[in-house]
Amino acid sequence: MSEIAAFVGIAIMIVIQIALFAYGYGKLSDKVEGNYRRLDKLEERVGQLEKTVTKLDVSVTKFSRSVP
Repeated sequence: MSEIAAFVGIAIMIVIQIALFAYGYGKLSDKVEGNYRRLDKLEERVGQLEKTVTKLDVSVTKFSRSVP
């Protein structure tokens, strides 16, 4: 009887460990996805800034050529 109780206790501990691992993995996965979303937004903003800087460079170049 005590052997069955020990086996059940070990099985419960294993199930708890698996549940904790799955929960932790889910939290980590959520954080990674959030970071990827933030990186995508930052890359988009950097792209917009690069376009703006390019436009300004072209404008400055045109202006400097027109000034005698």
